[in-house]
Amino acid sequence: AEYMGAKVFSVFYGEDKQILSKTKDVEKSISEHVKNQLNLLEEEAKQIIETRLREMKDLETKLQENEMKYEKMQMKMNLLYEQCEAVKPTLQDIVISEDMKLSEEQKRSINSFLNFSLPSDEV
Repeated sequence: AEYMGAKVFSVFYGEDKQILSKTKDVEKSISEHVKNQLNLLEEEAKQIIETRLREMKDLETKLQENEMKYEKMQMKMNLLYEQCEAVKPTLQDIVISEDMKLSEEQKRSINSFLNFSLPSDEV
């Protein structure tokens, strides 16, 4: 009976060892798979981040270019405004002068120009 018990124990013990070995193999396989998937995700995340950083840099460059264009346009607008303001007195003299034979339409057009002004915050 003792021999039979020992034999049963050794069979179960042997099966337990096989189960433990298979369990460890499965755990190792799962662990390797998870590590591989994490590495793939990490690489994908790095690529996405690099792409986004490149896109941000491109957008920053475009923003700087547009800001420079805006500043140039603003300078031109300011210069044009100053030139328009500078000729207004001369045009006013022309409209008032009796020597100039201006039609009513010409007078209206010049007066419209003379009365035009930009709001102070846009100058």
